Amino acid sequence: MRKSLHTFMSIVLIGLIISCSKSPVSEQHDAFEQSLKTWQNLKDDNGEDYAYSSVSSSAFGFGSETIITVISGEVVRRSYQEFTFGENSFDRINTDVSYLEEGMAIGTNERGLMAVTIDELYDTCAGEYLTVNEVDNNVFFETETNGVVNLCGFFPKNCADDCFTGFSIDSFEFL
Repeated sequence: MRKSLHTFMSIVLIGLIISCSKSPVSEQHDAFEQSLKTWQNLKDDNGEDYAYSSVSSSAFGFGSETIITVISGEVVRRSYQEFTFGENSFDRINTDVSYLEEGMAIGTNERGLMAVTIDELYDTCAGEYLTVNEVDNNVFFETETNGVVNLCGFFPKNCADDCFTGFSIDSFEFL
C-alpha cells in the first residue's frame, strides 16, 4: 500500500511539473504579447509614419522585395521588385517585373507582401500563423533586437523547399 501511494504521488508530481512547464506555444504567445506591447510603445513615442521592407527568396534562385510606406497609420505606397541571383554569387539582379502603387491603386497587384500596416501584420500573425497545428508545422515568431516582430509564419514539417507561409520584415524605419 505504501509503495502504491508513493508511486501515485510520484505520478501526480511529474504530471504537475509537466503541466506547469512552458510549452513552445505558450513561450511564443508570451514573446508575441511582449513584442506587441513594445511595438505599441514605439508607435506612441515615434508616431505612425514609417516604412518597412520584406524580402522573399526561393531556393531556386529568384526572389522579390516589397516596400510599404505608412503615413498617419495608413498605407500610402507599396513598391515591388523581382530579382534573380547572379550565377556564381548572391548578388541581386533586378528583373523587369516591378510596380509602384499609390493612392487608389494600392493593393491592386497580386504579387508581393500585402499592403498592410505593422499592426495588421501583428493581427495576421496572431490569428493565422501562430494558431496552426504544431504537430504538422514548424511555427516561427522572431523579433528584432528592439523587440518588434521581424518573422512570423510556419511551414509544413513534410515540406523541403519554398513552403513558408507568413512574413518577414527585413528593414524598418520611422519617418
